[in-house]
Amino acid sequence: MLLFLGVPVLAVILLIQGILLGREKSKNAHRVKKTAVLLVVLVSLLLFPSGIIDFTKFEAPDLLVAQYEGVANCTSTLRLKAGERFVKSSACFGMDEKSGSYKMVGDTIRLTFDEEISAHEKYAYAVFRPALKAQGKEILAYYANSAAKDSYPMIIYENKLR
Repeated sequence: MLLFLGVPVLAVILLIQGILLGREKSKNAHRVKKTAVLLVVLVSLLLFPSGIIDFTKFEAPDLLVAQYEGVANCTSTLRLKAGERFVKSSACFGMDEKSGSYKMVGDTIRLTFDEEISAHEKYAYAVFRPALKAQGKEILAYYANSAAKDSYPMIIYENKLR
């Protein structure tokens, strides 16, 4: 939201600085520097809206990617990484990302979160459900804890574990 509001404001400021710079015939060195910096910032925001550095290139490769879409297009994505690490991200009125370690036990993936989170989801697990399919893909049943009776059906989009 800040970027959405900030870019037009910076564009108006750049326009004003450009007009003032044109009137002064580029005599004010401070205004030239300010205008140049504003121009570089705006151009880089327009060319690279997601940022210049892609930090996902520095992460371990994904071995499994599964996603659940709930109400109001809220999504949860589970990414199992090499080195028995995972990242669980949720997007719903904001982004939330938790990470931890996992262990494969048969067709079950036991997840242990690194940071302190609610006891409800401290020790989650997921079970492969190959018989169930959605959109022609396998399902991973995600349980928030060992007492959970209902699972979240996560569609597996990438699976290099098997």
